[in-house]
Amino acid sequence: MVFTDTVGDDSVQYDIVDLAPGEATSLGAHQWTSPGGRFTYAAFEGGSSPGLSVIDHLANNHVVQRLSYPGRPHGVDHARPR
Repeated sequence: MVFTDTVGDDSVQYDIVDLAPGEATSLGAHQWTSPGGRFTYAAFEGGSSPGLSVIDHLANNHVVQRLSYPGRPHGVDHARPR
């Protein structure tokens, strides 16, 4: 996954984020960014362990958590505990 900074001067800055390290056959699928813009949740498919990566933009776009998801992740549900 690539994050591109399109705000500011005419230079283009980007970061490449490895969603599934060691999985050459995996690909980034859908992604969602939190309302405040701090986190992006990116699904990745393929390879031996598909799932969802949580990227923290305040931590230099590092993946701070990976969640396994059997099959092909497609969409994210959010539920608040009761």
